[in-house]
Amino acid sequence: MKWKTDLIHNTFQEEIAQKILQIPLAETVNEDGQVWKGEQSGEYSVCSAYKLLQDSTLDPSRNLIQADGKKFYRKLWNLHLPTKITITIWRISWNYLPTMANLKSRRVVAHCRCPRCCYEVEDCHHIFRKCLASIEVWQYLDISWVTNNSSADFWEWLT
Repeated sequence: MKWKTDLIHNTFQEEIAQKILQIPLAETVNEDGQVWKGEQSGEYSVCSAYKLLQDSTLDPSRNLIQADGKKFYRKLWNLHLPTKITITIWRISWNYLPTMANLKSRRVVAHCRCPRCCYEVEDCHHIFRKCLASIEVWQYLDISWVTNNSSADFWEWLT
């Protein structure tokens, strides 16, 4: 697919048109289709999303239905933490943080190396457990035990 450059230049100011034209387009053409199937009405709500996550017909290998996941989320939502912290932990658990690895998979950035240490791919595991900058912060906060956990699995460490 290619941008209709004449249309973009005629519709937007030049500076904005140049930014739009830098956005990469899909390499293959796909038909449009319904994405949200959580409610018969087709309307999205947090409640319908939660119900969809609890649907036992979903692929259990995606950690949606597993018992430890249910227990973890139940405990998380029952903690008396500020909402921002609870939502951030939830986003971490679902890999919804804008890490360099996630941004690269969405073609927002070209490389996925950690901008702090430049050693490894920046994903949640690296950010919270392996990056030298993060380890230094954990030590400064006097909770370096966070990085001493021998578990290699990020989900196990988080829960």
